[in-house]
Amino acid sequence: MNRYVIFLTIIILFVKCKSVNESNASKDSFTENKGNTSPLFTLLDASKTKLNFINLMNESPTLNGIRYEYLYNGGGVAVGDLNKDDLPDIYFISNLYSNKLFINKGNLVFEETTVLSKVKGKRGFPTGVSLVDINSDGLLDIYICKSGDYDDLDYRRNELYINQGNNDEGIPLFNEEASKYNLDLPHYSTQATFFDYDRDGDLDMFLINHGIDPGYVEPNIPKLLKNKSIYSSDRLYRNDKGKFKDVSKESGIIDNSIGFGLGIAIGDLNNDGWPDILVGHDYSEKDHLYINQSDGTFKEVIRKATNHISNFSMGNDIGDINNDGLLDFISLDMVSNNNYDLKTNMSGMNPKRFNDLVDIGLHHQYMFNALQLNNGTSLSNDIPAFSEIAKFAGISHTNWSWAPLLFDMDNDGWQDLFVSNGIVRSFRNNDFVSYKRKRVAELYKALEDSQNKNALIKKYYEDLLELMPKKKEVNLLYLNNRDYTFSSMNDNWKLTTPTYTTGAAYVDLDNDGDLDIIGNNINDVASVYINNSNELSLGNYIKIKLRGPKMNTFGIGSKVTIEAGDLNQTKEFYQTRGFQSSVSDILHFGLGSAASIQKLSIIWPDGKSQTLKGVNVNQQITLNYGDATNRDIQDEENEKKLFNSTDIIDIPFRHVENEFDDFERETLLPHKFSQNGPALAIGDVNNDGLDDFYIGGAKNQASVLLLQQEDGRFNPMLQPIWNIDKIHEDVAADFFDADGDGDLDLYVVSGGNEEEEQNTYYQDRFYMNTGKGIFMRVLQAIPENNISGSCVTAADFDNDGDKDLFVGGKMIPGKYPLPASSILLKNESLEGKIKFVDVTKDLAQFMFDLGMCSDAEWVDIDNDNDLDLLIVGEWMSPRVIINEGDKFVDITLKSGLENQIGWWFSLAAADFDKDGDSDFILGNLGENYKYKATEQEPFEVYAKDFDDNGSFDIVFGYHEEGKVFPLRGRECSSNQMPFIREKFPTYHDFGLADMPSIYGEENLENSLHYSANTFATTYVENLGGLKFKVHKIKGIAQFSSVNSILIDDYDKDGNLDALLSGNLYQSEVETPRNDASFGVFLKGNGKGQFESFPPHESGLFVRGDVKNAAIIKTADELKRRIVFGKNNDEVQLVEY
Repeated sequence: MNRYVIFLTIIILFVKCKSVNESNASKDSFTENKGNTSPLFTLLDASKTKLNFINLMNESPTLNGIRYEYLYNGGGVAVGDLNKDDLPDIYFISNLYSNKLFINKGNLVFEETTVLSKVKGKRGFPTGVSLVDINSDGLLDIYICKSGDYDDLDYRRNELYINQGNNDEGIPLFNEEASKYNLDLPHYSTQATFFDYDRDGDLDMFLINHGIDPGYVEPNIPKLLKNKSIYSSDRLYRNDKGKFKDVSKESGIIDNSIGFGLGIAIGDLNNDGWPDILVGHDYSEKDHLYINQSDGTFKEVIRKATNHISNFSMGNDIGDINNDGLLDFISLDMVSNNNYDLKTNMSGMNPKRFNDLVDIGLHHQYMFNALQLNNGTSLSNDIPAFSEIAKFAGISHTNWSWAPLLFDMDNDGWQDLFVSNGIVRSFRNNDFVSYKRKRVAELYKALEDSQNKNALIKKYYEDLLELMPKKKEVNLLYLNNRDYTFSSMNDNWKLTTPTYTTGAAYVDLDNDGDLDIIGNNINDVASVYINNSNELSLGNYIKIKLRGPKMNTFGIGSKVTIEAGDLNQTKEFYQTRGFQSSVSDILHFGLGSAASIQKLSIIWPDGKSQTLKGVNVNQQITLNYGDATNRDIQDEENEKKLFNSTDIIDIPFRHVENEFDDFERETLLPHKFSQNGPALAIGDVNNDGLDDFYIGGAKNQASVLLLQQEDGRFNPMLQPIWNIDKIHEDVAADFFDADGDGDLDLYVVSGGNEEEEQNTYYQDRFYMNTGKGIFMRVLQAIPENNISGSCVTAADFDNDGDKDLFVGGKMIPGKYPLPASSILLKNESLEGKIKFVDVTKDLAQFMFDLGMCSDAEWVDIDNDNDLDLLIVGEWMSPRVIINEGDKFVDITLKSGLENQIGWWFSLAAADFDKDGDSDFILGNLGENYKYKATEQEPFEVYAKDFDDNGSFDIVFGYHEEGKVFPLRGRECSSNQMPFIREKFPTYHDFGLADMPSIYGEENLENSLHYSANTFATTYVENLGGLKFKVHKIKGIAQFSSVNSILIDDYDKDGNLDALLSGNLYQSEVETPRNDASFGVFLKGNGKGQFESFPPHESGLFVRGDVKNAAIIKTADELKRRIVFGKNNDEVQLVEY
């Protein structure tokens, strides 16, 4: 829960250039580095570097992490050239003893000059450190934040050491002058960052602070949310001629009493030229994202900009991970990356508390790292829209993590990731928490009669410290795979030594053109990772030193963009990064194999700019503010996007879910099944040449039929029948002409999970169009079928001239994952009397046990002029059902699709490769979810009455190191099956147990068992001869669940494209909801291949839990619209 703010300030004038040919590397060499041989980093021994700093933490009954939890947050580290010799120096924070300054003597040897430089620090508990030229004399000064459980404000006053220049030996000397600048602030401070928020030319400061008593704050969130805090809420200080003034209130900075600020990062997240602020908060307070309004105020928008965030946010960083010119950000949490730690250290989430926090505005918070990918600002004028993709990226759980640092480790031009790790004592260990609770009760009872209370208290703390587990962890290093994913490189590089590293920073310590890493370790010597990219000739680079304007001499806030080879990179210069630390003041760009830089541009904080062309690589250059000129402020005309996602017209309907807790009946459900609506059907119901649409309501919400007008608006056609039938949950619908009278009738599927199985609540409905869009329910038109359904699709499967139906069944309510029956309904209407007959038993008996159907489509798969059926669902392979005239045959086992078992939610068929047969796109859960599935390590479910109490129990399993472990923890599992608590009395015991040990081998063998081996949305190529080949669709299509797939030639290039939409907001609260999709445009090339376009390029911005979507024709033949039906949300129209 600490913040590591990383500040390395390294001032290098010019580095001796080396030959381009000597260091010019191919892309292949970058790829090889991810799999291979020579370590990219080497840990240096302190005996060589003389960096013998240890952040020593001696605990005692009076000083420990039980009394003051943030004791374990450790200290920061800052790097910068403090004596102007072009070598970066290092300043370490010591929480309990003396801070230390080490001067770089060259050749990776350092000299400690703390006492001589007068930067030891005063009494108190220092935390974060920043380097900044506060007085604009060209010398870096040191600002130290302080905290601690002290009543005496002087112990908490921040310190500012002003650089006085060097003595005769070249050692920098400092004076402490915080009070002179009004910066001797007595808050509970984590870190400060300096930036010019009002663009007036001088540096202002943002200070993050934290509470010190989570035990009081957490149970009192609603009350404390309304209370202001003098010392624990965040603060913004404006620089008024060298004096810093608190302008938090008038600037819109949140002031409450629930804040635990641990991470701070600055960056222009909406690309408007003004710096924005990201603050990470521990515990229940949401993270804050402040968008600069360019008038001295900020607007806090984290709930609008993100769909979910981390819960216990630690450090954070801002950077462009995919080189699209938009700044992304990462926030760390403390979730473990192995089964034992997950089961022993992570307590179960309380669904009621989770939802209560959402309801009071604290957002959807999950205990995972968050990697927020910037999609641009198309949803509004100034608020960026982020997709959280940490699980897809492979970096969602990195243990008890502090500092994330985004920088280019291997000089390939892509931002990689370093994560510092470890906690001195794991005070969240479940067995320890249980023991502590028991020990507290014993202490209070003993204190009632004792004459020696101090001795009892002393013994209490000694006992707890003895039993609280220590948790050293390995710092993690990830290389960017250039496809939104990262690869862990620790084993390859043999960097597996565990530490307690909190603060960390990157800098080129030896001026060889690659970035090294410094870590501040608790109770261990500081870590120095020396980068070997130069020695391995991995890539070229450019280093940029900034000489800024008079009052911002280092050019903080400048944006530099580089075009080199096929690389386009954007970086902004802010030194405070990661956790409690400060990084180099030299901007570093890896360039890969680029032999020169075609274009290098800088925009200074006040908007002035400069552009250089033909810049040589492998050197350090200096950019001077004095060489910049005013930019031409002409508004650049926005390139016309394919889709227009702005509010085209108002739709007078909002889907409103009823309140029902699926998890109360089935604790271990993966997600709710009571929220699969709204149903959506498109058709011209009044024969006026314009498409209309029906949208279904949730339980106890009337559905609506909306008629399109000539001007493109939609008017609701109010009919009593919709209100009469509102007791049902509409999940699917289809318009078709059932009786051949030339108008469209309507079939509506009832679904959900609210009632017991076979309840009439689940009865589907048929509505006959009596003319001009007036509908009447015909009870006898369809057979009684009280199943919880999922889909309906109409087609003439028997070639008799009328439309028949397939109706998909989802699940048996209360008995997940038992599937409901799916059925075939044959149209036997005569002389205007509409009648459908269930012919499933005669034609396709296997459909009674088909699986948890999600979607189906009639298509002539074998080109024999009759309609076959493709069906997808959860825990199913795609089912290929061939129409043989007198029966249907499931040929899946011969199709090549039999082993593609996923959680399929949607499908669409078309001839994408122009070879004359139908291919398919199948929408799956996606690869950005907590659950993972591969052929080697499938995701498993077992269902049975394991505890013999008459109820159906669900157990999910996942693979780790050759064993299958239960997905859920001891607490929630024993709530469903109490025998677990008795069989495994401790979390330690449960953490060691695999599935057979818990449930018994025989029990598992006799249970209902499904395995999923792919969650990837997939293109299925029809090879002919009823054989198919699967191709995983790459990239952003895997960011979330795909519930709808719409096919059209959207860009009018003669090739079929696809539009994907979805998300899944109904996950149980220990699993982050699937919400990263804003819709995906897949551009087809006519050969069965697709290129995916992100929202800021396509213009497709569809936010929300899309359950159904459809294309709708308008009066304008040149324009079409797409209507998106979202669960518990407004209807959205997109035009193209």
